[in-house]
Amino acid sequence: HLSQTIPVRVTDREKKPERRRRRRTRRKTRTLTQVKMVSEGRRQASRRIPSVVLSNVRSISNKVDESEQLVLNLKPDIAVFVESWLDEGTPNSAIDIPVYVAIRHDRNSFGGGILCYFSNKYSVRVLDSPVDALALYDTEMLSVYVHDLRLLLISIYHPVWNSPSKHDGALSCILEVI
Repeated sequence: HLSQTIPVRVTDREKKPERRRRRRTRRKTRTLTQVKMVSEGRRQASRRIPSVVLSNVRSISNKVDESEQLVLNLKPDIAVFVESWLDEGTPNSAIDIPVYVAIRHDRNSFGGGILCYFSNKYSVRVLDSPVDALALYDTEMLSVYVHDLRLLLISIYHPVWNSPSKHDGALSCILEVI
């Protein structure tokens, strides 16, 4: 067994006045894979909880390669990118990721937008959203039903700079849909 020595200098330090430091918080990412669920009766069913990646990308056009590598490395079942900033001028071929199905909801004005990727092993269906009603509140919503998982994914983009009345109006509209 090899051992190395590392030169270290030990000195007495003068005590400096303490400064308040902002704490850095590390976010832990956890992926749940299998959960046993008990259905009515004595049968047990095993349902997989999907892995989901969520990111606020603030324009995916200049981050397509990084986003693609993130998705391909983590291999989530679902990836949701808000503030995609895409418009009808961006073709789907520019944002495609192999083995994933892209579903997008573009905003008609600058900013916003939702882009979701679903693993192509799942059957998905886009549901109607109250686009016109939510537009009054600068809010966007993309609802997708994942058949194989019996999962309803609702992704909502609502800018934080909106007034409280717009927050309340958007929430009421969303709750009606749900």
